[in-house]
Amino acid sequence: MKITDRYFQPTGLEVSRLTSMSSLNKFIPMGAWNGGPGLKCLVILMLNHKLGRLVMPFAMRHEMRLHRLINRLRGR
Repeated sequence: MKITDRYFQPTGLEVSRLTSMSSLNKFIPMGAWNGGPGLKCLVILMLNHKLGRLVMPFAMRHEMRLHRLINRLRGR
């Protein structure tokens, strides 16, 4: 499994890299992972990564209205 390229930049998809590193950490302790990110964290990261492409164009187009709505919901 190749983790970095020749310029020491991370390679591959982030979600698959984190999943493979987390599963490997369950068998071989690797540094400061402290048990790894866990399944719930990996699922949330994957959903944000995949669904963010659908939500971001809408959010950027309606940013001012959404900001006002969020502030009203927070009570500011």
